[in-house]
Amino acid sequence: MSSEEKMRVTVKLFGGIGNLAGISTASVLLHPHAVVSEALKELYQSHPALQEKLETGIARGYVNIIVNGRNVRFLSGLETSLSEGDRIAFLPPIGGG
Repeated sequence: MSSEEKMRVTVKLFGGIGNLAGISTASVLLHPHAVVSEALKELYQSHPALQEKLETGIARGYVNIIVNGRNVRFLSGLETSLSEGDRIAFLPPIGGG
């Protein structure tokens, strides 16, 4: 698939997730009509250290995935559709008091 047939989404990594990857923002190329789970797979290809932390955090509900300001828990989860220019944010739990 050529780059003309792909779409670009921006991934933001906050807190310890970004520290683990050594970046706070990444750009991911996907096929048109890709879903969040496919963006994760592409992200793991370039930042394999993220895979275990994100998969565990997502499975346990500790990591929130936000697409264009909306939590995917209220959309279609990891099967939420993506479009050119979308922004995906991974937010770890925040504690305090």
